[in-house]
Amino acid sequence: MLAPLLWGCGSSGSKVERPVDTWVFRSVLDKHPRMITVALHNDLWVAYDAQTAALYKKKHGKVE
Repeated sequence: MLAPLLWGCGSSGSKVERPVDTWVFRSVLDKHPRMITVALHNDLWVAYDAQTAALYKKKHGKVE
């Protein structure tokens, strides 16, 4: 039962292009700790609360 799942996880040989080098990281946002920040595009970011797994905020522009 696990074998079909593992076959689907293989590498296709093509490199995935990411908008920035560090595209997922843990951060403190608006004084809220334990946020997960994700780059979806060059200027589109989303932040999730790691405790509740809920979308916290989306942001257009740069994140530092």
